[in-house]
Amino acid sequence: LTEEFAEFLGYYTGDGFRGRRKISVIFDYESEDVAAKFAELLSGYGMVPTREERPGCFVLNFFSRRFERWMKLNGFLKPRGNRGEGAAGAKIPEAVLRSNSRVLASFLRGLFEADGGVSQNRLGTPVTSCSTVSPELAKQVQVCLEALGVRSTVDKKRSGTFGYRPVFCIRTFTVADSELYSEKIGFLSVRKQKNLVKMCEVINRESVRGLGVRHT
Repeated sequence: LTEEFAEFLGYYTGDGFRGRRKISVIFDYESEDVAAKFAELLSGYGMVPTREERPGCFVLNFFSRRFERWMKLNGFLKPRGNRGEGAAGAKIPEAVLRSNSRVLASFLRGLFEADGGVSQNRLGTPVTSCSTVSPELAKQVQVCLEALGVRSTVDKKRSGTFGYRPVFCIRTFTVADSELYSEKIGFLSVRKQKNLVKMCEVINRESVRGLGVRHT
């Protein structure tokens, strides 16, 4: 299992779905760089995706019965369903959990790119987060982050965006954890990674000023 394919698996786990003889992944229009990365990756396996435009997003469809079977045999496919069964049943594949830390970090990078981001809390502290309706995935992500040295919390809430299912939000615990996330995992897109680095730099500069440290 390569690091590049682990990134794809992470993204598929967050924003992908299965259809008849196809694997599909959804992107917003600010993620053209990520879509191009995956299109190039899978073209190496002989698959050229078709692009489907949707309101506010687009979908890359990879039509291949062989690829779908291979994904299924290796335990990479999400459950099938039209009412959120795929998202609710998402989990980190055993092959990823048994891999080394670089592969694990790559999977998390793809997952957070799909279903996560970086924001500021009420104190202006940068927080890296990821949301899922799968309770199993939320627990796995928290454990895997901990294995990489990144502390996090998991909050359960309800949101109309995901229908009747509760949403589990995994968030980094402190500024130091967000910085460590940036160093060890990061984001696939230039946009999100730049935002995370910038927020961490800003809060560190403000902390230094607050301590009255003078630079000579």
